[in-house]
Amino acid sequence: MHDKIHDDNIMLCGDAAGQVDPIEGGGIILGMLGGMTAGQVAARSIKEENYSKEKLNEYPEKYDKLTRGIVPKLPVVRDFILSLTDDDFDKLIHYAQDLDLKNLTKKELIKMFFKISPKISLKFRKLIKIFI
Repeated sequence: MHDKIHDDNIMLCGDAAGQVDPIEGGGIILGMLGGMTAGQVAARSIKEENYSKEKLNEYPEKYDKLTRGIVPKLPVVRDFILSLTDDDFDKLIHYAQDLDLKNLTKKELIKMFFKISPKISLKFRKLIKIFI
């Protein structure tokens, strides 16, 4: 997502705002959330006849809250996934078959990655720290 998606009299959403999932390249859901949020902020701005940058600052704040602040973190996930080899994925699937994924703890997840590769477990620990 772009750092600046609003200014006086303007709000960007969808592709123009960089509301694209960097993991798989899709953007319809993030763009729709952006459009919905921009529409809500625009409606309030029209009622108040206030289109200033300060008023429209509600938009990125509400969008971030709606998406739980995950959008800026997605490139880190993408980079982690892209760092895995085919062999890493094969091992991941093999180990994941025996896990109770609904009740999986962070510790068990790190152990699984450590069994696959200590190097990957270190990358994964960094990934967890970003999300916690």
